[in-house]
Amino acid sequence: MLRALIFSLPLSLVLSGCIDSSIRIVNSTPEATITSPVTGDSFIFGSSVTIRGAVFDANNSASELSVSWRLNENEICADSQIAGDGSAECNLSLDQPGQQRILLEVRDPDNATGSAFVDISVLYGEDPVVVLLEPLEDAIYDVETSIPFEAQVSDADGPISAINLSWESSAGDDLSALPVSAGADGIASASRPLSVGTHTITVTATDAFGLVGSSSVNIEVVSDPDNDDDGFPASEDCDDNDANAYPGAPDPFGDGIDQNCDEVDGVDLDGDGWLAPGQGVAAADEDCDDSDASIYPWAGDLAEDLVDSDCDGLDCDADQLNNAYFVVCAEAREWAVANTTCQSYGYDSLASVLSLTENNFLIQLSTMGTGSLWIGFSDRSSEGNWAWEDGSTAAYTNWASGEPNGGSGENCLEFIGTNPNFENPTLWNDAACDQSRWWACSKR
Repeated sequence: MLRALIFSLPLSLVLSGCIDSSIRIVNSTPEATITSPVTGDSFIFGSSVTIRGAVFDANNSASELSVSWRLNENEICADSQIAGDGSAECNLSLDQPGQQRILLEVRDPDNATGSAFVDISVLYGEDPVVVLLEPLEDAIYDVETSIPFEAQVSDADGPISAINLSWESSAGDDLSALPVSAGADGIASASRPLSVGTHTITVTATDAFGLVGSSSVNIEVVSDPDNDDDGFPASEDCDDNDANAYPGAPDPFGDGIDQNCDEVDGVDLDGDGWLAPGQGVAAADEDCDDSDASIYPWAGDLAEDLVDSDCDGLDCDADQLNNAYFVVCAEAREWAVANTTCQSYGYDSLASVLSLTENNFLIQLSTMGTGSLWIGFSDRSSEGNWAWEDGSTAAYTNWASGEPNGGSGENCLEFIGTNPNFENPTLWNDAACDQSRWWACSKR
């Protein structure tokens, strides 16, 4: 450097030896900068990074300078060279976790040095975690339904905002309109319909380091869905949101739910609105033949057809009038025996006849003729105070002229029928209770 300085002085001073010994020659310090990475950057353990720097010296060209690199206190990239533009690079494998300092030092021919450093973080890289919350695995959706899509993401290596999401359907449906990023809570959600068929839905999360996590579910999109997965599509299922409700399902009586889709609470195999036995309902309300829709309580019955159509255990003529059900049996019995028989077969008592309509209905009911009938009106408990055996309080009566007239010897009511002593077969007569008559029962 002294030579260069001398050559820059006037020749007369050099030749005369007149160089002032007080003149000091100053060498500028070379400069170094690291352009990439910068302090605060993070990298994944085991990854490689190219460190880029630049050097400058006011007194020397780039070719006259040398550089050295250090990671913490250890020399790296010993063969690093300076390019003509003053740039220098070092390819580094990051095999030490934690905070790391990278140092670039430049040296000139006079051993003057300059340096620069950056501090970076080396992290054990973890893939971002993404979980598909919706749709659910093996779910079945209607083709006309807007299907919910929701994913939750997290990343131990960086912020959620740096995660990019992509969605894919194996059936080829375009899912590009679904969100590509999550909110601050890590949730990304939207909804849209899909085409009919089987879909594997995959959401992929990619973080700032290029690490990837994904989650997939399989769903079915159908034109007639089985939303509750009970084996019956919505068109056949009475409640397609309840897996316990479907045709033929167990249907315990009393819970108020029609699990077997027969429109009643309990099992009604023949669909006649009455429950099969053994479900806890009153015996009088059980269907005695749940395989035949024409047989059930209050169904009506014909005498001597050998079919108990109304499940009362009697083979007599029977039918319903409004809220009352009547049976007429052409078997002669005493009044008290007949009354007990009615009650033993589930009727309230011998029949109560509370209106002219019921009076006329009863006489027309029997297909066996119009024999006189016991009905449930008597003054056995208190002479002259006639009362219905089932407790009914209707004021209607239909006594024949001059009746009742038997006093304490005739305390039971017969429905006259074909009694030759009376012209009108629908009138009432008091008779001795120990006589035998046909009999009629009722229940309400």
